Amino acid sequence: MCRMLGARSEGGDEAGELAGCLVEAARRDHRYGNAQHRDGWGAAVVMRGRVYVLRSGRAIYEEGPDAISLPRGTGFLAILHARMASEASKVGPQYSHPYEALAEEGKALYIVAHNGFVDVASIARRLGVSPEAFVDSELVAMFLGRAGLDEDALLTLHEATRTALDLLIIRIDRIADEATLYGYSYWKRDDDLYYALYWVRWGSTLALASSTVADLCARRGWNVDGPVGEGRLVEVGRIPLR
Repeated sequence: MCRMLGARSEGGDEAGELAGCLVEAARRDHRYGNAQHRDGWGAAVVMRGRVYVLRSGRAIYEEGPDAISLPRGTGFLAILHARMASEASKVGPQYSHPYEALAEEGKALYIVAHNGFVDVASIARRLGVSPEAFVDSELVAMFLGRAGLDEDALLTLHEATRTALDLLIIRIDRIADEATLYGYSYWKRDDDLYYALYWVRWGSTLALASSTVADLCARRGWNVDGPVGEGRLVEVGRIPLR
């Protein structure tokens, strides 16, 4: 159970507001009994000439403002993720999202954040690994690195999904020197909009955000549309690396 957002922005002041919506949602999730997403957080930011991934074991709302600032004055793609762990024994920066997986042929790098729960044993069997050391989201990233980001791979993950398969994915094409941010949303119960991803827009920034985050952005005056159609892979934006 997590809250997350993925954005394409030209680096306007509104990007910081978007991060603030996630911090507030993690501190008090009004769609989930005011629960706290306190089991770590992480970010990935891609801009021209730079890629960085940060993972922390602290709650995102305990961090200072500089720890979660997004670039200003330049175009970027970003993923932010606040975690509520399903296994208390697997908490810490080593388990925080996003995860990275290199495609087997080496042509693409996947940076993946996930919300929901998939069957660990099922995905581990497909990958030929022991499930004990992994969390489900890490195995999802590994599987996408191996299978690629296509309909067959996503349908395979559907079969292993227990609650939802919400994904934010930055695919870095190492041959074309380009990065693309995708979003994907699938949930088991048709009426369970807690897991839905929504379009959020303000200024130069376009984002996909978890339901709670979108609610809080709407209160701040952002334009919110959605939810994104279930089972649809959508492109949020792309950016050259050089």
